[in-house]
Amino acid sequence: FPEVDFSQVKDEFDMAWRDEKEDDAACKQRGIKFLQWLALRRESCITVVTHSGFLKRLFEQFGMGIASEDMEELHRRPANCEMRGLVL
Repeated sequence: FPEVDFSQVKDEFDMAWRDEKEDDAACKQRGIKFLQWLALRRESCITVVTHSGFLKRLFEQFGMGIASEDMEELHRRPANCEMRGLVL
């Protein structure tokens, strides 16, 4: 994949892997750190590939005060292989 920048991958192994499930609070905190990192990127269009559980826990922290239909859509667990567009 010559068009993909892997320069920030420091190790061949997943250093964040754990044998036990990550609790919701830790996952939400990791999601916020990811958004902070993402906001500093210079690119204007970025593709993010991740697990639906991570997205659900990330998105459920936002959307309070918007229309209930929009909040339900934002908080809905993503389907397998689902693509969503989101503007930060």
